[in-house]
Amino acid sequence: MADIQRFVYWYFSNPSTPRHLIFVTSATLPQNVKTVTEGLPEGAQLELLGREDLEQMLAKHVTVVERFQRFAVQRLKSQRQRLILGSIGGLCSILGALLSIYPVVFPHKAPLDQRIETVEKALVNIKDLESYLSDIKKDMIDKQKATDLINKKYTQAKELEKLTDAQLFALQATLQAHSWRRTIFNYAMGFVLGVASSFLGSVLYSRWKQRRALE
Repeated sequence: MADIQRFVYWYFSNPSTPRHLIFVTSATLPQNVKTVTEGLPEGAQLELLGREDLEQMLAKHVTVVERFQRFAVQRLKSQRQRLILGSIGGLCSILGALLSIYPVVFPHKAPLDQRIETVEKALVNIKDLESYLSDIKKDMIDKQKATDLINKKYTQAKELEKLTDAQLFALQATLQAHSWRRTIFNYAMGFVLGVASSFLGSVLYSRWKQRRALE
């Protein structure tokens, strides 16, 4: 009774709620239920319907009761069917899970010949992998050597860039310079060749003049 009273007072304490409340319960209402309606706000209307009131209403409307009974029976059957189907589905799921983990829990050993063949194939694959890794290692070593050579040449080129113009000129002069004996020999040979060329030219010229005079 106190619970109903607290609910009713809480409901009507909000001025935005409807002012007409019908409270229905399947429990039997006490004799002093009318005290709940005392102290309600102005304009508030409350109707309390208990177990006896519901039985009287159902006795007056037998057709409605039968319809709801049929609906309840159909709903109960539907719930039973869904329960049965759900149970079957759950059992199938459990069975499938057991079948899936069965090979892991109870592994089946292959025949000896098949296991030996599997091991041989694995060894062949390991040898092939070893060969591939050796080739890759060799290629990496060759590439590393080529990279080291390129870095060395690059370092030498960077060192040459550091030379100033005067140092380059001195280097070129050093490369082009000869010893003093070679220089004197070159001058002497040039002088001898010049004298010989002059003498030969004068001889040829005198002969040419003699031949002209004889003609």
